[in-house]
Amino acid sequence: TYFSLENKNNEKLLEPADKMFKDFYKPYNGENLDNKTIFIWRTGGIGDILFIQPCMRYLKIKYPTCKIRFACSAHYASFMTTWSGLIDYLHYIPFDFQLLQDSDYHVTFEGVIERCNEAKTINAYKLFAKRMHIELPDSLLRPKIDCLQSSLDKVDLYLKNKNLKKDDYIVIQCKASSPIRTPAPELMKKILTFILEVNNKLIFTDSPTNYDYVNELINVCVP
Repeated sequence: TYFSLENKNNEKLLEPADKMFKDFYKPYNGENLDNKTIFIWRTGGIGDILFIQPCMRYLKIKYPTCKIRFACSAHYASFMTTWSGLIDYLHYIPFDFQLLQDSDYHVTFEGVIERCNEAKTINAYKLFAKRMHIELPDSLLRPKIDCLQSSLDKVDLYLKNKNLKKDDYIVIQCKASSPIRTPAPELMKKILTFILEVNNKLIFTDSPTNYDYVNELINVCVP
């Protein structure tokens, strides 16, 4: 049920709305999008947003005249500044109800991973594409990410200070934002042990709050 925030007697009260969300939701099921507007949204982190990008690229290739509205947390909006030509209108969550009314079709990816048994066996990119009723070609499965030159310069400086050359190392992030998508410690140890047999130059990237966890993995896996 939708909820309305109303002002009564100078007090804000949260009350059930008189209409259901399903009355406004117009799900996209693979229809022709020529000269149409589709509104897509997803809460979550960078990984969740990346899973959607190939779907948007597919739509822009197949329907060049379609308009894509996309909403996410404001915290991650800067991540998409280099996605040239994919997003026509970028919005933040929570978004205005008017956006639903102004769009021809809607897609929400909430629960696609968290409440879906298929997430245990199907590639996440294909799982998100299935949600939109589209068949992604293999050529689009890998997201296309460009970086700002200022970011590239910062990375180059870091590598130089660590005596590392480009393509000479593997970057590892041990934890996902969601525990359900974080490999168990024993599995992570197996993965790191295998990688070390191929390349012994690893860079670990994570939140400072996970320092102890990452350091323990290094102590166990790295000779």
